[in-house]
Amino acid sequence: MRKRKSKQEAQKILMVILIYILSLSIFYFTFLYKPKFEITLEITGMVVNPPVAIEPPARFFVMFHNSDFARMQNLGAQGVRQPLGWSEVQPSPGTFIWTSVENFYNTYNSNGLKIIRNIKIKGDAADSNFWAINCSQPADVVTSCGNTFIYPASRNETSCPPKNMNDYRAFKSNLTDRIEGRINYLIIENEGTTPGFWYGTKEQYVELRKAAYEAAHSVNPNVVIIDNGIAGSAWAIVVARELYEAGNVTAAVKFINGYNRYSPNLTAAALPFYLYNPTSCYNYDVVKYIMKFPDFDVMSYHFYGDSDYHDDVVDWIKNEMQKDGYSKQIWATEGGVRDSSGGIDISREEMADEAIKQHAIAFGKGSGTWMYLPMIEGTAATLDLDFKGLYNTSLDITPAGIAYKIMTKKLGNFSTVEKRSLGATVSAYKFIANGNPVYIVWSDSPVTVDFSSEIPYSVNVTTLTGKSSINSSTNIKLNSSPVFIEKVNCAITSASIAQNCSGDCEAGEKISMQATFSGNCASLANFLQIDAISSDSQCRIQYSGGDMSGISSSAIFGSGTISGIWTIPTIPSKCEGKTFLATSATLWNGLPGTGLQVSSATATGSFTFMSVIQPN
Repeated sequence: MRKRKSKQEAQKILMVILIYILSLSIFYFTFLYKPKFEITLEITGMVVNPPVAIEPPARFFVMFHNSDFARMQNLGAQGVRQPLGWSEVQPSPGTFIWTSVENFYNTYNSNGLKIIRNIKIKGDAADSNFWAINCSQPADVVTSCGNTFIYPASRNETSCPPKNMNDYRAFKSNLTDRIEGRINYLIIENEGTTPGFWYGTKEQYVELRKAAYEAAHSVNPNVVIIDNGIAGSAWAIVVARELYEAGNVTAAVKFINGYNRYSPNLTAAALPFYLYNPTSCYNYDVVKYIMKFPDFDVMSYHFYGDSDYHDDVVDWIKNEMQKDGYSKQIWATEGGVRDSSGGIDISREEMADEAIKQHAIAFGKGSGTWMYLPMIEGTAATLDLDFKGLYNTSLDITPAGIAYKIMTKKLGNFSTVEKRSLGATVSAYKFIANGNPVYIVWSDSPVTVDFSSEIPYSVNVTTLTGKSSINSSTNIKLNSSPVFIEKVNCAITSASIAQNCSGDCEAGEKISMQATFSGNCASLANFLQIDAISSDSQCRIQYSGGDMSGISSSAIFGSGTISGIWTIPTIPSKCEGKTFLATSATLWNGLPGTGLQVSSATATGSFTFMSVIQPN
């Protein structure tokens, strides 16, 4: 009996121990355990509201411009992104000085430029002892990789978190109220993944952004709060890490080396160190964290990678927002072309190609703007000359600057853009500018494409050097350098025919041709040709494939008018005695059938061929 009781007591004790161990395990894995790698899972079935349509103040912005308004206007730049430090307007508690804000607005607005202010706690010329901030070195951060990121001891002129968030809210409210209706687009800080710009934690940045969002919108509901602009260097880490953790090692290496085209030397063996060193892990954690909280109106990113990988970055941002349950517009608030003496040098011409591709891809993915950095190379002491400008250090325009100037002139404040499908190797973006289509098109490898489904007949093709030519839309030769493709600036608006015969017409008599046009047809075309068909549809007159060739003549241009005379050739017997109705008119550059079709339109009018009585 005692033995049985002891056995029961032992079982009870063992059960209590097992329950205790199980409870500890649940507590540990629920609250304490941090996996070495964060595995991202695709969330399906989530309802995500579409982003609110927000119109940008302009499309083409520049940075690091030295207030060189003449060169900005020469490029066709429409706006600037300019930093504004808290200390510049509130040097002491309760004291606001708006002189610099007003002077900046008046100067740039008078030069026809739109403005986006990059609001930073520390401006470029801020006092290092600014009263409102706490710049003590942040505590070391244990990353998702299990290692430790140590903030640099020296912070230079970076932004630090405010001592009191209510002070920051008051500043933001007063600023928004002061500039309402004049400057309604505000970026909150810059590259929060980089301690060189934000000397605080990711949690402190999210708190700051939320305070800015709430304070600004409480004063001006129409203000647009733009996120910090995730650093271009972060994307190689973030996108590649998730490829690697999904088992796509080759794809991860390819992405990093492709994105960092100026230094493509990473091997698969070195990939884990690249992705999981403390700095990379810190970058990854910051990006993932600050994107969880949608207290902003526009998500923004910076891009300096190879244009081939641009889509991947924007798609990652969109997917990440969807996972976090929201959707916002995405703007490129900084970007440009990088080169490096330590990597692969690319030519100035290739830089021009990249600059135009970046704009086309960003706009095609929905970006409202692109802010090119730098306008002038080496503008700031801290700006590495690896960042290539639209003007060089001697203030000479570069090939990228020439291409940029052509782009802004053709696209202006375009209204819409969409990506078009023209072949596996071809990238094509259709913009509507001033009501007209303008295409930016290139191919990864040399190819000839038929463009007639987009623009029939002839097109105007302009290279990045500004050379233009009229081409048949069925035979467009492409390579890796983008071209602009447009309708030719010529359109027939009406056309008609009339007989100049004494009665029914016979061979040797005349048919008169009349047309009206708009555009620059006189310099683009030299022949007018009109098709006609008999009323019984048994005989056709057209430039090729008909029963008769015609009706055509050299085009005589007047003020908005075209005229011509067709001398009737020998009439086929099947066409004799028939009345012909005009169907369509075409302007040609060159002879009908062998030259280039410039423009076509419906034609009207009629004539009748004489019946020939055959002798007995």
